[in-house]
Amino acid sequence: MDESPFRARTAGRTPPRLVSPASSASVGHATRDAREANRFRLRALSTGLSDLPHSIGRVLTPDCPIETDRLLLRPFTPDDHDALFDIQRRADVARYLYWEPRRAEEMPDVLAKRISRSCIRSEGDGLALAVVRRDTGALVGDLLVFWVSREHRLGEIGYIFHPDHGGQGFATEAAEVALRLGFEGLGLHRMIGRLDARNVRSARLLERLGMRREAHFVENEYVKGEWTDEVVYAMVETEWRATRARDDTRVSRAPTP
Repeated sequence: MDESPFRARTAGRTPPRLVSPASSASVGHATRDAREANRFRLRALSTGLSDLPHSIGRVLTPDCPIETDRLLLRPFTPDDHDALFDIQRRADVARYLYWEPRRAEEMPDVLAKRISRSCIRSEGDGLALAVVRRDTGALVGDLLVFWVSREHRLGEIGYIFHPDHGGQGFATEAAEVALRLGFEGLGLHRMIGRLDARNVRSARLLERLGMRREAHFVENEYVKGEWTDEVVYAMVETEWRATRARDDTRVSRAPTP
């Protein structure tokens, strides 16, 4: 089954953690914001659609790598084969996904599809980014930003992370970039994340991002031989901007180290 759009799900034994903004880590947020302001460079090229709100119709080609405090986000390359297979072959990773654990013979096509998703040019395109730890260089997950609807300015985020790197907030840190790519890079009005209702860890991640739980569809999909519930989380542009404003306020009030 095609993975785009795919349901936003993480796999692992422990949920990612995000440090409370009220803690002494506020200064860390200031450092990250300053770094992203300098390094989060998007080439959003107009395609003659200036009459549309926020110039929807841009070509989104991030100037990679995108750097956060602890991660590098970059396009996939052929060298990522083994690391990606190490993630996708695991039963605990595939548990809440549409597909079974990957077999070795499937991986060339899986990786090729990710490599091909290097930019977003039109409705229906997805941008796939490898998520790499800056300290070790290990590929810990992959991230997708998907342009669902041009008319409704709708996008979707998805992510898959290696359980061995869980519980450290990497998925949250990467997913924040996905939202920024959607809202600030593409000028979308609304971003969603879809997940199996049993995937509590992924739901908590989306809540940490400030996304709202909007819907719970009962037995709406038949997946892997059983009827499954689906939960939808969402955020609109005004909520994103309000979240960023609150973060900026907390940063401005952070004590000088």
